[in-house]
Amino acid sequence: MFGKTSFLAVVMIAFGSLSPANAFDASRHLKLASCEFGDPTKFEDCAKLERERCQRVVDRLSLSTAGGLYACGDEYGQQADMLLNRHYKKAVAVAREADRQWNGHVEREQMLREAQRSWIVYRDKTCEINASWRRIMGGMDSVIADCVAELSIKQIQVLSSSVPFDEPW
Repeated sequence: MFGKTSFLAVVMIAFGSLSPANAFDASRHLKLASCEFGDPTKFEDCAKLERERCQRVVDRLSLSTAGGLYACGDEYGQQADMLLNRHYKKAVAVAREADRQWNGHVEREQMLREAQRSWIVYRDKTCEINASWRRIMGGMDSVIADCVAELSIKQIQVLSSSVPFDEPW
């Protein structure tokens, strides 16, 4: 009737060592990787729908504690970061191969690495300033994390549209 994980969670909730919010597994309700297989120009919209779908589950389960409210946001950030890293690694491999074919006359790999490093600084500072404008005291980390995830999703689209991948996504 119960899987191993859900049975353990039920037992822990019953004995008070785990709240329902902490037992909530957002990864079961948020699948950004499923957005990769559609139209790359619609990736951002698909990612937002995934985030909203997870949040609706949280709302339906009435997980209004901080753990419940932030579970989807945390998972969204982790998945966005994982996908961005995967796309970046593919882009670096394509750039390295292109450099090899041109006998090093064009340093695409180095340019890509420098651009990505600069973009990360831009992303982090942009999210910090955006959160500070909102004057949010409690939950500021969550606002920053959401911003980082949103900009990472946009960067995935930039990489996928600007790098000539041989294979789709």
